[in-house]
Parts: sequence; C-alpha cells; structure tokens
Amino acid sequence: MSQCILVGVDADFSLPTHYAIEVVCQVLEQDQETCQLLLLHVIPVPFDPAPRWGRSLGSLSTYPATSSQQRQARHVLQQARTLLARRGVPLDTIELLVRAGRPADELVRVAQERQVDLLVLGSRPSSRLSPLRRALFGSTTRRVLQGAPCRVLLARLPCSLNTGDLVAWYEQAMQLCLQQRTDTLVIFTPAEVARRFALTDQAIGDREIEAAARALERLANEGLMLCQVIGGEMRCWND
Repeated sequence: MSQCILVGVDADFSLPTHYAIEVVCQVLEQDQETCQLLLLHVIPVPFDPAPRWGRSLGSLSTYPATSSQQRQARHVLQQARTLLARRGVPLDTIELLVRAGRPADELVRVAQERQVDLLVLGSRPSSRLSPLRRALFGSTTRRVLQGAPCRVLLARLPCSLNTGDLVAWYEQAMQLCLQQRTDTLVIFTPAEVARRFALTDQAIGDREIEAAARALERLANEGLMLCQVIGGEMRCWND
C-alpha cells in the first residue's frame, strides 16, 4: 500500500528543514513500501480583515502572494527536491506544493486534502526564549499537532553536541550554504558561523567559536574556502 508523507519547507531552507529531510530519508530507507513525498512551502501572507459582500462575518481572506515570494517558494522547494535526489529518492515520487496563508492551517489543510499518512516538520530544540516566543507569536508546531489528521513527526535538532560533533555540524551547515549561493561571494568568520548556525538561542561562547574556526579550517583544507587572518580575526571566503 502506498504511503504519503508531507514535509514542511521554510523560506530560508533552514537547518531544521535540512534535518527534517534527513529524517525523512531515514524513514524511507526503513520503509519498503512505495511512498509519495509532498514538499510544501507556505507563503505567510497578511490577512484582510475588512468586510466584504458575500463573506461571512468573522471570516478572513488573505492578500495574494507577491511574485518575489512565489519565486522564493519555488527556489527553496527545488533545493529540497535536489537534496532528496542526492540521497537517492526518485524524482517521480516527489511533488512540490506552494500555498499562501497561515503555515499551520495550510499544513493541516494539505494533510487532510491529500490524505497524508505522516507529516514531518523540522524543529529547533527548546531554549529559554521558547515560552516567550510562543506567548507572543503562538506556535506553528503546536497548532499543527492539534489539528493534523495524521501522525506528526518533529525532527528536532539536538540541543547540544560534543566539540567534535559541533565542528562537523558547522562544516555541514556551511557546505549547504555554499551550495545554495554558488554565484555570490560568501565571507565567514568563526563568530558569525557560530551565531548564524546556532542550534539554540542560547549565548554563543568560546567553545562554539573555536568549533566554528576548526570547521572553517576543514573547508579550507578541502579547497572549498580561502582563509586569511585579518586584524587578528580569521576571515574565509568561497573560492
């Protein structure tokens, strides 16, 4: 019997989304059944609260997505599709979907419409700011968990790594970034890498910056970046 898996893809094609795709690949390796994979990007657009003739009281309509948002949506979905293909997932089993609206609502709606068996979302580990963020903005994950008509798998990034794993994490993150920006100059410093690819919202310390510096050195040794100490700080750029 064919299975259907839905994966949420965010606009930044962030590390949690990358991790979600890795988890999906692991699921597919373990499942011998035929599987259809739906990649969904939801464009968050503002709602129009003004009354309209023929619209029920209290209902909302969304403003249309811009052409720039549409292009970005197609771009990140293609990136996700390419990553899956590199992991051996057949292209004819992957379908790309773009919706506009509230991300949680659209994820649930697509899961219902397509009779999805499993919904996969990337998620960062909890941090001290998580309760405040949920209080201010709500939680897409929580809304999906409450409304989804199927199983939901949260691919949560590890909250902590040892130094060796942290170096490998930064190295992989930078490689993915360089693959996405092959036509532009990218300049990294250890401190920027540690902040940009942080696993949590916690403060960045010497351990993280040292691991980022080691990751940059690895990329330089592999010929992917050029590094130079300028003003006492290591700066690296794509070759």
